[in-house]
Amino acid sequence: MIYDFQLKKLYSNDGIFIKDVICPLKDPKIVKIDDNNTEVNCAQCTRNLLVTTCLSDSQVIDWMSKQEHPCLAIDLNDQNLTVINNPIY
Repeated sequence: MIYDFQLKKLYSNDGIFIKDVICPLKDPKIVKIDDNNTEVNCAQCTRNLLVTTCLSDSQVIDWMSKQEHPCLAIDLNDQNLTVINNPIY
């Protein structure tokens, strides 16, 4: 995946827009809810968040399609993530 740090946008490796990654709470408090540490929830708003570490584009898109209000927790050091500081489009 590609994360535009400046615009806070997540794209697939093919450049297809996935999601704006902007949390209005600025510093969500994450509470673990599964053993794989892939799905967590925010103690402040109680929404589910997907931890994208080591997940493919298709896994993230599939999970998001099943959520009413999908939120993502992105690790900027993830091997599967390319961080850029300028728009790709």
